Amino acid sequence: MASISKRGQRYTVRVRLKGKEVTKTFATRAEAREWAIQTESDINNRRLGLTPKNITVGDLISRYLQEVTPTKRGHKSERIRLNRVLKTDLANVLGIALMPTHIAQWRDNCLKQVQSPSVAYELNTISRVLKYAMKGLNLIRDNLAIKIMRPKSNKARTCLSSDEEIKCIYEVFV
Repeated sequence: MASISKRGQRYTVRVRLKGKEVTKTFATRAEAREWAIQTESDINNRRLGLTPKNITVGDLISRYLQEVTPTKRGHKSERIRLNRVLKTDLANVLGIALMPTHIAQWRDNCLKQVQSPSVAYELNTISRVLKYAMKGLNLIRDNLAIKIMRPKSNKARTCLSSDEEIKCIYEVFV
């Protein structure tokens, strides 16, 4: 709820919602009222999981790179993967317009360039970014990366040992 109070020649607005408090001062009461309404709307939209209209997937990835990636042990490889995603069309998609088809299209384009395990690693990383945006930041409502099919993994390697190799191994252990 917003409260507007006059202090001298200026108006101070205090917005309190769900434990969050924001305060700002304005020259006119109209400006103060407009800011209070907008701030309450922003707080409610984030709490409901509604993405602000101007945030892109690239913005979410950049924020994840700054806040979460440095705390991880494998931060170097994750940074490389996320920077690779930032160079694709997926980074330009608005968070409010993000659909599973966008992620599936990204996956298909990546499969033309690299093997399926690499795409699976990147897809898992994108899923972690979206999960952080959903649970940690309340900027999106759903993790859409889990709603698409994962690329099929490569066939396992089969290695048959020759008689000579078996003989050498046997000699070492006996």
